[in-house]
Order: sequence, then structure tokens, then C-alpha cells
Amino acid sequence: ANTGAARTATLTIAGQPFTVTQAEAAPTCAYALAPTSYSAPATGGPTSVAVATSSGCSWTTTGLPSWMTFTSGDGTGSGTGTVNLTVQANTGAARTATLTIAGRQFTISQAAGLPPCVYVVTPTVFNVDQRDQSGPRALTITIQTASSCAWTASITSGGSWLTIRTGTSGTGNGSTVVEVARNSGDARTGTLIVAGETVTINQARN
Repeated sequence: ANTGAARTATLTIAGQPFTVTQAEAAPTCAYALAPTSYSAPATGGPTSVAVATSSGCSWTTTGLPSWMTFTSGDGTGSGTGTVNLTVQANTGAARTATLTIAGRQFTISQAAGLPPCVYVVTPTVFNVDQRDQSGPRALTITIQTASSCAWTASITSGGSWLTIRTGTSGTGNGSTVVEVARNSGDARTGTLIVAGETVTINQARN
């Protein structure tokens, strides 16, 4: 067996030259990955792994979990190449998987998904008495939620006499201040949507 470069020998058999040529030995394949691990955010996204090896050395990828896919190709190649992967968003507990790429281990861990946002809006009903109101009146609505949870506030009815002064949007705990104009006519009702909750404002007649 040949363990080196291609080689040729010439023999003389019965006075005639006879040439023997032997192909070079198959390359000894060594593989290296970069990086060998990756920490993915809960939102997921693309990542890639570089495979370094000699020309002619083939390789494959196995152990792909259900929450990862190949961005392109099928995770196989020959010689130096790249494995492109996409990590799906995580909505549950933290998770880890170990892939085998070119016979080497590649470990990927993903952070736990964020819990669904829950909002506590108070109060959800205001009864505004006109007797002590000589001008516009400010009402404060408080919002309690996780620091990563966004919210908005908007008037859905009563826009002619209700005005949001502060707090049309926010993230985490916050408040919305609504100004109620003095009523010069009949009793009326206005509504807002604050962090997905309906807030009702009842104003007595003048």
C-alpha cells in the first residue's frame, strides 16, 4: 500500500520494460470546528460553524434537533466549508443540543423563552362627579406588568372631551393620565383601551 505521493517504477521482464504507476495515498483527514459552541437568544436566529480540513476530506452533520434547521444546504461537504444553521424562537424552558459536525461536537444552548405578558390595569371604571369640577380633571390609570412587556393607551370613544396627557405607550410598569373636560350637557361615557384592557369613564351631567 502507498502511504505517500504517487510513484512509478519500471521493471524489465523478458527484456521488455514494464511500467507500474501507483496513485498517491488518500489524505489523512483531520477536522476542526470554529466555534465549538454557541449560546442562542430566546428569539432564535441564524448561526454558522466553519469546518477546516484538507481538500478531498468529506464530512457530514448529524444530531440536528427539531428546533434547528439548515439555513442552506444539508450540512455535508468536502474540504473546508461552512454549516449554516437557523435556531427557532424558544417559547419554553432553556434547551441544549449537541450536533456532530465532521466528527467533532458542536454544542448549542438556547435561553428560555419569555413568559407571556400579563397586565393589571387599575382602575378600569371612573365615575366623575361634576359638582366639584370647575375645569378639566386629570385621572390616573396605572399599569403593572413585567419589565419586558410593552403596552399602549388610546381613546376609543369620547375623544371630544377626553385627552391623554401622558402615557400613550410604555414598557413595564407605568401610568396613563387622562384629562376629562368639564361637562356642560347630559351624562356621558367614554372609553379607552389601556394595555389591552377597557377603561370606562362615566361623567355625570352638569
